[in-house]
Amino acid sequence: MKVYVSQTKEGAAMGAGILAKYAWWKARRDDPSSALEDMMEPQVTGLQCVAVPKEEHRQVYEELVGIYSSCEDHVVNNVTRVCI
Repeated sequence: MKVYVSQTKEGAAMGAGILAKYAWWKARRDDPSSALEDMMEPQVTGLQCVAVPKEEHRQVYEELVGIYSSCEDHVVNNVTRVCI
């Protein structure tokens, strides 16, 4: 995923708004691989791309997503059992 920096002083609020819009947009699409850039392409304003991942690095992290998700599920399930 490309890294963008807001050019406004309200960067945190803008980031939160973009993330919320992306979650809403992605939940209504049939393609689970839809990227943030796909949603923002026609309306990128006030953002500057400051980093683009190298393909070989992206592949390494992509392989770790499944492991991370499994670990997160394990923690969430154990915490849920303790709290109930």
